[in-house]
Amino acid sequence: MFTIKSTVTRAALIQYRKRRVKLQYLCTYFPINLCPDAVSRSLVLFKKNNPVHVDAWARYAAEAITLPRDCLIVRPLGSQEQSIRPDAVPDTPLDKLCARLASANRCSYAPWLLAKRTRTRPLKGLNRDDRWRTLWNQYRVATAVDTGRIGCILLVDDIITTGTTFRAIIRVLQNAYPKLPIAAFALGRTAVPKMSYETRKEQRYNEWFCEEIPLLREDTSEYQSPQPTPGELEFPDADEADTFISD
Repeated sequence: MFTIKSTVTRAALIQYRKRRVKLQYLCTYFPINLCPDAVSRSLVLFKKNNPVHVDAWARYAAEAITLPRDCLIVRPLGSQEQSIRPDAVPDTPLDKLCARLASANRCSYAPWLLAKRTRTRPLKGLNRDDRWRTLWNQYRVATAVDTGRIGCILLVDDIITTGTTFRAIIRVLQNAYPKLPIAAFALGRTAVPKMSYETRKEQRYNEWFCEEIPLLREDTSEYQSPQPTPGELEFPDADEADTFISD
């Protein structure tokens, strides 16, 4: 199993059939309707392409993880994207994040590797089954890569919730490149509203993480809200794939 070298990431497993892929992420994302904290608010601004927050997250991610030079970085396509031309210069927040990771590790970023058969509806607000029905059989490999020069593939996204997008891509990649190791990386992993003893631990981790990024130490009073009590949020066991992300 291909593993990102890092001492600051959290970990979980994504499982599609018999294939297990290691997911590493930087922090927990608390949705706005639950209990947004400074870290979560900054992730929202990243998704909105706020240049200051995009640069802060990309810079921190590049400092936090180490990738081999033969790694190929790939990102999911947006709901309105079907493909990206090899000569295009994409400029989404994810592109900036992936480009920074590639530059820092002297490896390759291939936004053109994947394509979708059609545009898809946004996944926000959909449950796991609806997300899977939306993305099932959508992805394909658009441009073949030289497996003699590529040693592994890293899937990168900003926030992972159910893992459906990653699973849909893993399905395609393992069929096209069965011998290539695959790993996944995300800035944040979404907390879901259920009962769990893990809640406070993740809150404390986000508080520490906030101290690590200078931008987040600025005045954040405008979006502070009461923190949830233990028992309001669930964090499935990262060591058991079936309790987190599986088909």
